This record gives sequence, C-alpha cells and structure tokens, in this order.
Amino acid sequence: MNVFKEKIPGHNFLLIPLNLEQLQQAVIHNDIDFVLTNPGFYYAMKNYGLKPLTSVINEVRGKGYDQFGAVIFTRRDRDDINSLEDIKGKHFAAVDMNAFGGFQMAWREFKQVGINPLTDFKPLDFIGVPMDKIVYMVNEGKADAGTVRTDLMERLADNGKIQLSNFKILNQKQIKGFPFLLSTRLYPDWLFSKTTNTPGDLANKVRDVLQGIDRKSEASIKGKYIGWTSEARMEDLLSMSIEELTQVNVDNKYKGIDQLMKELKIGPYKAD
Repeated sequence: MNVFKEKIPGHNFLLIPLNLEQLQQAVIHNDIDFVLTNPGFYYAMKNYGLKPLTSVINEVRGKGYDQFGAVIFTRRDRDDINSLEDIKGKHFAAVDMNAFGGFQMAWREFKQVGINPLTDFKPLDFIGVPMDKIVYMVNEGKADAGTVRTDLMERLADNGKIQLSNFKILNQKQIKGFPFLLSTRLYPDWLFSKTTNTPGDLANKVRDVLQGIDRKSEASIKGKYIGWTSEARMEDLLSMSIEELTQVNVDNKYKGIDQLMKELKIGPYKAD
C-alpha cells in the first residue's frame, strides 16, 4: 500500500484479505472503505452503497486484458467426459457458491444446456482458494472436472506446474483478441470500489493514484497487472438494466453481468 501512502499523505491504508462471506459482512456493516473484488460480488452488493472507481487490467504474457472468463475442464484421458452434459453425476470442483469466475460463470453455461450444478453433480465440491488446488485435483484424478478463471492454467503451465496437454477443455470458445483457454462468455475483470464510508474526495484521489500506475511500476509488477481502466462512466454502466444498456449501445461485457445474475436468479434477482 506504499503507493497510496506516498501519493496521499495523512491517511493510513491497510490491506485486509477477506473471503467472500467476510467481505459481504464487512460491506453490510460499513467496516471497510474500499473493496477490490470480482464484478459479480460488486453487482450483488451494489445496493449496499458500493461505487465502482476503476477495474484492473490484468497482465499475462506481456499483454493486458480487462476482461476474463472461466475454463471448464477435465483430464484428456477421460473418454467418458466430452461435453458439459457428460459431467452429470460426476465429482465437480469449484471455488465457492459466490465466486464469479470460480463458479457462477460456469453455472450459467451449465444452465444453458439444462444442467443444475447444485443437484446434478455428485458431488459439487467447493474447494475455496487458491484456485490452483482445483487444477491439481482434476490433474490427479481427485475430481472428475472443475472450473477456474481464465489464464490460470496458462500461468501454471508457464511456471512448469502443469502440462496443458494433460487437460481437455469443455464447451471451448474462441474470441478474437482473447488468447486463453475459455469455456464461458467474457466479463469485466475485478473492480475497485468505494463503500458508503468513503468521502468522495478521498475516493477520487485513490482512483487517480491507481490510474496513474503504469506497467513498469513496482506495484504493477508485483501485482501482475499493467494498470487500471479509466472509463469515466463505469458507475453508470454497472447500474443500468439490460434494457438501458442496450439503448446506449455499450459493449456486451457490461450487459453480461446483469444477464448472468438474472438467469441464475442471484444477486439483485435472488428470490426472497
């Protein structure tokens, strides 16, 4: 957090790692000032006053990406698993019920083909983080299939921890300009937001510091990203309905968050 301390004197910044359940309670009870989390969590919690300031531009293999998806995979030698439908009755590993890239993206794809992961997998196993554990479980035959965020498998392969040739990607998609293994649609990457506690002038200063970080800075090198987006209307875009987003003709990456929540009946669409 040195970058904030240097640029914004008079304030102390403390980084606190929280799981999704802890983060939810911290937001509800106004125990924190800023949140860095997946866009699904933001969308589910926006009614508690979260305001997005910027989103991360992830760095992989020397290039930057402000969108991500999820990979659904099994071992290459599993001749009995060749499609999403083949996972019914199988042991499936994911991160958490509320994990956007670690479960909900894949959940949407399963729903599209008539599969309910909550009832059709035997069992559905929530492993938690780090996501690496899911890749290793499938590789070692301790789970039949699993899902993780895009680019993780490439990072593990680049570090010599797995061989991509050992895996089979299910529901594989190819999107121009996005070079990673992919099984789902793409969504905006992690968002940095302020809570209702945070004064607007401080939030603006923090946002400006983040957006001033370049790919050669110590913070971006350690964090494995190249910078932060500077989209001026992010808060407006993320608060719009599908119909409103369609009218202003913005990119599908923002509409996708609302569509996913609506289809899965989670977040703001969760039934009482």
